[in-house]
Amino acid sequence: MIKKFRITDEVDVRKMEDIVNEMRDLLEKLVSGEIPNDDTYTHSDLKDFCTSLINGQRNDMGLMKPGSWCVAPSANNMPSDACSCISCFFSHIHCNINSYESGG
Repeated sequence: MIKKFRITDEVDVRKMEDIVNEMRDLLEKLVSGEIPNDDTYTHSDLKDFCTSLINGQRNDMGLMKPGSWCVAPSANNMPSDACSCISCFFSHIHCNINSYESGG
């Protein structure tokens, strides 16, 4: 399960979607109460992940607002239809996880 925010080395839609899907899985497990737990994904793991999200905010993506999250290395050569999945959806997931982590 994803424990640190990361971006891909190249614009590869499949790799970028894999990261987004890992985030979706994390959110689903969080909502269902499977995590945090004492074995596979501790509260500390979740806190560290949220910290990596905060530290990973992007200000270098030209086409996107500063402070967004995008798993693509750059906006160059990124298919326009992938943009909402790779960036916008990821930002929505992040906000939900951080909201949970902060008790909201």
